[in-house]
Amino acid sequence: MNILICSFDTPGYAPNELHKYLLGQDHGIHIISCPAKHNRAFIPGYSHWQNIKYVQEKAVGYYDIAIAPDPAFMVSLVNLRDRGIIGKAIYWRLDYYPRKYPEPFNQAYQALERYALNHADEIWSISDPEIPIIARSLQDSISKTIHVPYLMSNSLQKTDRVRSTLWMGPDLDTSRVLCEEAVKRVDIEFNIADYSIDEFRISDDKLAFFLNRAMVGLSPYRPEKKSPKYFCDSSRIRRFLSYGVPVVTTDVAPTHTTLINEHCGFICEWNTESVEEGINYCLENFDELSRNALLAAEKYTYERWFSDHKILDPSRLNINIL
Repeated sequence: MNILICSFDTPGYAPNELHKYLLGQDHGIHIISCPAKHNRAFIPGYSHWQNIKYVQEKAVGYYDIAIAPDPAFMVSLVNLRDRGIIGKAIYWRLDYYPRKYPEPFNQAYQALERYALNHADEIWSISDPEIPIIARSLQDSISKTIHVPYLMSNSLQKTDRVRSTLWMGPDLDTSRVLCEEAVKRVDIEFNIADYSIDEFRISDDKLAFFLNRAMVGLSPYRPEKKSPKYFCDSSRIRRFLSYGVPVVTTDVAPTHTTLINEHCGFICEWNTESVEEGINYCLENFDELSRNALLAAEKYTYERWFSDHKILDPSRLNINIL
């Protein structure tokens, strides 16, 4: 099957992880990667239009399916589908944002997303579509929606763990400051990876190095009433677990229930003392929590999820492969 993936050049971005996985499969893979917000001056509206044109220019040949994580990309895919360049257009909805930009840009963005939902042949929702607010936001499109969460392959390497923590950005809610204050109370190394800030931007290899040696992953989300994190799948938590790193987080992202059900982390409050308690708990119980983290991560690998749910099965997609 020939597959087109539209993406951004952002480390750890879900479509980029999908691309890595599919390269080892029996498919023809083409990825179109647009500059991310942190690599250019991003202007809502204008930059979306630039992305639409870029995809139109770079799509060459025929693709059985095309996958887009951004509603602006979907404008291109619908046009390409109508021109016979792609067979099916899939919108991978990575997050639901009731308010992503200031007005009037947000109203335009919401209209663009409604277009993507209405015109996609299939929708992959990274958030569980059974969450009531997600189901309501999908409206009539829910019948063509399947759940494709943030997935990885188990990535643990045989390296010696050291007494260290890792915090991953971007920092949208002063989470890094909270964690820095907590780490000062504990005798432990504190590492930072944040692609949105030059000072903390690191390579994929360096990130893997930190993950393979870390004993605690820090990912608390501020409990704000209108935060979209209450119904998003946390890529940070999924990534920590795939490396066998116990996680300290708040009860905001739905992914926190994995830590409770699989006993592979600590649910903290939004204060320094509670984060400190979580760090100490993970250090004291690291061996057990790390084993459980890897077991939990096995349920969210591309290999298992795509096989169990037949995500790319041509018969499920109703595609005739020539």
